[in-house]
Amino acid sequence: MIIDEEPSLPELEGYLSPETIPNLYLIYDARRELGKRARFRAAVGPGGVEGVSLLYRGNPYTSVWILGTERAAEGLLEGEPVQRVIVCTQPPLAGLVESRLPGHRRYEVDVMAARRPLTARLPTGGVRRLSADDAYQWATLRADPADGGPSAKEVEEAAKLLQENVAFGLYEDGSLVSRALSHVRMPEGWGVSGVFTRQDRRGRGYASSVVSALAEAAFRETDSVMLFVRSDNAAAKRAYQKVGFSTVANRVFCDVGVGWSP
Repeated sequence: MIIDEEPSLPELEGYLSPETIPNLYLIYDARRELGKRARFRAAVGPGGVEGVSLLYRGNPYTSVWILGTERAAEGLLEGEPVQRVIVCTQPPLAGLVESRLPGHRRYEVDVMAARRPLTARLPTGGVRRLSADDAYQWATLRADPADGGPSAKEVEEAAKLLQENVAFGLYEDGSLVSRALSHVRMPEGWGVSGVFTRQDRRGRGYASSVVSALAEAAFRETDSVMLFVRSDNAAAKRAYQKVGFSTVANRVFCDVGVGWSP
């Protein structure tokens, strides 16, 4: 087994593309961030690439993805960080990965996807496309009221996020109460993230509505939409299933000293 420290984009896409939707974020990073915030490595055997790893530094924390055979994963794990890191892998590799990560917290995650057309087009009254003008409301939605609302920096970051990405939100009584965003958008599929509904408005179908609206926008440019959801979050999974999402793969996330929760 040889570890290629600088695999080419065709090599990476050739390995990742047979499972495009579960690997959508990695394919996106290979195309957009290779040699920048993303470092890929490939485990190459006699028959070609047997696994890949991604180290991504575009978040406040370091994240590592490990995919492939167990033999490939053993080689790829060498040299990767094991402190203050989040590692994502496939369930068959979880035991091996976890054995290298003392003190980690484990989260099991479903990869859910929907294809055009949606099986259920939910009512989207009150839902609209968001822009930088909604930055204060976006930042306020998850801010701690005890802190006096979002800071100017948080609002500025929200404005940049909404300028660069596609987001939908639902307003009620003049306040944003539910939202969903896509920052990964490719011809093969869009990734949905940032889904959040205010605590006192949950259970009303708002998350289903904003995700439905975002999926409809995505389907003007692609045939598939995907998202990650914790496997034990039954309420969120039901909300996505109402729109037409179903589980297509599973992943295991291991948090070592970051304090992140999917």
